[in-house]
Amino acid sequence: MGLDRDRQELASLKAFGLSPERTERLRVGAGIAGQAVAQRRPAQRANPSEDSRFFSKDPILTEGFRALLSILLAVADRALGVLNVFRPDAHESPPAEVQVPACFADRAAVAQEHARLYGEADRRRREAKG
Repeated sequence: MGLDRDRQELASLKAFGLSPERTERLRVGAGIAGQAVAQRRPAQRANPSEDSRFFSKDPILTEGFRALLSILLAVADRALGVLNVFRPDAHESPPAEVQVPACFADRAAVAQEHARLYGEADRRRREAKG
């Protein structure tokens, strides 16, 4: 999910393993993903259907998932969004298990920032050429 800093909302960007029509928007601090951004650390729930923090229970349950791990995507002190990892079983990930997707999230955030910087530099170069 990507973060719209102006609106303080997370929005679905790309989902692997979920229905393509599935889109969500939620405020920072709302739901498990929103809490990962607000608290700047991974947030999870072994069974979101029993958790009041979980914003949209029905779509996830109809997809067949039972556990959610949300990991902050950030570069330096700037949040970019979250990486959500769903599981079909009720499972709470121990810290050692969170490290692998957290490492992936860190690298994805850096790649996203590099793409943003490249786009900005390319735009400036084209403007300078006139």
